[in-house]
Amino acid sequence: MRFISPRNNDFPDPVSDFEAAVFSFCREWNAGKAHFMFHSSGSTGKPKSIELSRDQMACSAKLTGAWLSLNSRDIALMALPVEYIAGAMVLVRALELDLDVLLVDPCQNPLLHLGNHQVHLASFVPTQWATILSSSVDLLSIFSNAKGILLGGASLDPELEKRSSALNLPIFHTYGMTETVSHVAFRDVRLGDEIYSPLPRVQIRLNERGCLCISGPMTGQAWVETQDMVQLVDANSFRFLGRADRVINSGGKKIFPDVVEKWVHAYRMAQDWKGDLMMVGIPDQFYGQKAVLFSTIDLDVDKKNQLIDFLKTKIPSEDCPKDIIFISHFELLPNGKIDALKTVALYLERP
Repeated sequence: MRFISPRNNDFPDPVSDFEAAVFSFCREWNAGKAHFMFHSSGSTGKPKSIELSRDQMACSAKLTGAWLSLNSRDIALMALPVEYIAGAMVLVRALELDLDVLLVDPCQNPLLHLGNHQVHLASFVPTQWATILSSSVDLLSIFSNAKGILLGGASLDPELEKRSSALNLPIFHTYGMTETVSHVAFRDVRLGDEIYSPLPRVQIRLNERGCLCISGPMTGQAWVETQDMVQLVDANSFRFLGRADRVINSGGKKIFPDVVEKWVHAYRMAQDWKGDLMMVGIPDQFYGQKAVLFSTIDLDVDKKNQLIDFLKTKIPSEDCPKDIIFISHFELLPNGKIDALKTVALYLERP
């Protein structure tokens, strides 16, 4: 763990590649670098190189500062890789808003290394947060003065949501991507609903496919079209349905894997199954696309039926997978996320 003030260029000698990357980014920002290059995660397609301007990133940082009422000398925890936009924006917020930073090399439970330090702002991916909640760390002590605990990069399963809500801490599940310079919308986990609200000065609308479009200071007021299908609750809020490029068109019915997988993972955790499941569509003569679950857990017939019976209590029966198929492993992207396209392609190519 290392405590730094990123506006100060007099950094200590780095003791890890992570610290070296953090110090390098801060020096470039302090020197006035105008553009930065990032890569999208590539979860559902080939990763893209995306150039963001200094002004875009500064605007995003100021929007977050206004939303969470961040003040100079507040402390931010940095435990995400700086090569991705989520990690870089932790530093930009500190640089633009004059925050101090606690550096912890990215790991599953960065709070183990904090000692008695308090944190006002923290960003985690859900796997980190799940590990933290399963540990003996005194969260109420670390976050007693917290203004925002931001969770992003993936969905929250119902059990993780329930445990987070019970803490009564300012935990927000955020929505955003590289093109929108990290989060642009949020939902308060304490409220127990799935409705996202845009940050101040951020506008939303739908395109003709039902995908979310976003405009705001961090996009230079240009409209960014996403691949995410949402339901507009009103002009200033929305409910996430799923990625357009993951939607399964089965017999004329659109099925959103993200919605189904939320309950699949809740059941998996309740049963303490070791492994993972993913909903995909595969070619089928009758359905066009047949919705199936790929599972790295070798389930017998009874367990498969029990899972399907559970799903029918949570979602329409026509949205339930038609089969559960065992595969030895999921193909992964360099950032550790599942490469859905390659996994399906290799399954279809099998002898």
